Amino acid sequence: MRKIPGIPIFILISCFVISIPILAEEKVLTVEEVYLGLSSGPLRDAKLATLPDGILLRAGNLTIDQQQVDEKIAQSEPELQEQLKRNAFYVLEQAATYPILLSEAKKWMATQNIQSNNPNEDEHFKLYLESLVPPDLTISDQEAQIFYDQNHESFGEVSFNEVKETVIDYLLSQKKQEAINAYVRSLSQHLEIEVNADWVKVQSESALDNSVDQARRNGLPVMVDFGASGCVPCDMMAPILEELQMSLKEKCTILFTDVRIYQVLSARYQISNIPTQVFFDREGIEVFRHTGFFSKEEILDKLAELGVD
Repeated sequence: MRKIPGIPIFILISCFVISIPILAEEKVLTVEEVYLGLSSGPLRDAKLATLPDGILLRAGNLTIDQQQVDEKIAQSEPELQEQLKRNAFYVLEQAATYPILLSEAKKWMATQNIQSNNPNEDEHFKLYLESLVPPDLTISDQEAQIFYDQNHESFGEVSFNEVKETVIDYLLSQKKQEAINAYVRSLSQHLEIEVNADWVKVQSESALDNSVDQARRNGLPVMVDFGASGCVPCDMMAPILEELQMSLKEKCTILFTDVRIYQVLSARYQISNIPTQVFFDREGIEVFRHTGFFSKEEILDKLAELGVD
């Protein structure tokens, strides 16, 4: 393990049939409904809307335009700029996340009557994020033991008891981050966030043109292993993936994605540790993910739950 989306009513009046069309309210579609998997953050349920030219996002007092996105890309590392240009929606989402959360943090502080003389907004932001984590979040010794056993090669000759507290701290930090990520993904469910429908349509064509997003749309269950060579558990999984790719090729899709090559794609899928295995059902919906070495038997058991026999 390594850090790294008029019904006509007919009314009979005086022997005459009068057709009166009732205009149904047009359903406003969201990013996730139209572009499955394009968003992994607060724009997942953002509404696709007609916005003024050049305006890509509107959320309350916040607006983000094309120039801001272009500047973000230009300021990034040169080797990532081409990937980011193909994933401009991801750049937009990253640019929107902090100000949206900061606005929510200020609302929360007001409701909690929290007064702060610290002008550093990052401190308010941090305090708010901490409030999103359930206070009873814990890691059991059993969970730590399972993680240690699954990633034993990464610990060398060090015994479980020697690293138990470290493993517990690591797993707890993961759980906390998952809780925060889940909240961030839900933001557009209760906030009015709009994105430029025409712009998103154009951007989705390049962003979804990759093996992972294409596999999610092929009607088969999918397992994607995000990893990199030189990572011990990643290398241990390589022959397992190769075998399953051959034996199950008619029943499901097994993919390996190198996080060093596909850095932005991996970031879109919120991969922070490797190897991470992500499972999708036949509809392309993520149903499970696991971090660390995952044995052939465990993979097959999870695929069986998705109807792969």
